[in-house]
Amino acid sequence: MKKVWIGVGVLFILVLLALLGGYIYSFIVPHPEVTEKYEIFRDVLTIVLAIAALFIAAAGYCIYRYLDERITRHAIEAADSAARIEGHFSSAYSLGQSGYIYWRTYKKTKDTDYLENAISFTELAYRHAIWLNEQQREHQRLICAIRNNLGYYLAERGKMEDGTLARECAAYIKRKIVDFPEARAMWEDTYSFILEKYPTTS
Repeated sequence: MKKVWIGVGVLFILVLLALLGGYIYSFIVPHPEVTEKYEIFRDVLTIVLAIAALFIAAAGYCIYRYLDERITRHAIEAADSAARIEGHFSSAYSLGQSGYIYWRTYKKTKDTDYLENAISFTELAYRHAIWLNEQQREHQRLICAIRNNLGYYLAERGKMEDGTLARECAAYIKRKIVDFPEARAMWEDTYSFILEKYPTTS
């Protein structure tokens, strides 16, 4: 179908050039018989040019509407995506803070129910953090904080089935220490504690 439209376009251009050539020729060779011979071409050329102008205007309008729609849709999608990411950021932060509050209460009371709540809320925060943009420093810092806390809470609970996720969190924050040197002491403590509870098998 694409080749057909290309062929029609080329044919239209050739016809237009032929009519234009005849029109110009009637002025270059100003004999009455030549002028009369090409009068029909001038009339047809005028009509064709008028139609071509309408066609070009219509095509230009269609292209404008198409591009405008694409740009608008892209802008809306980009804004919607940014809004979703910010929603995940807010949820991750709030849930992470809630988990930390439960953790502090656990440390004071030693009531394991608070530890379970700390883990549950931080796991929810972790699920939201997966959608954040690691290229943004603020997002990356929150991801690290959530993984640091989750890994430490899991290691504190000490269930063997949590070993894989806890070690993944430890490895992640270990890699990120270079980006956030101010957190080195805390994250290295978490890393050591997790590996102590879940040593890697050779």
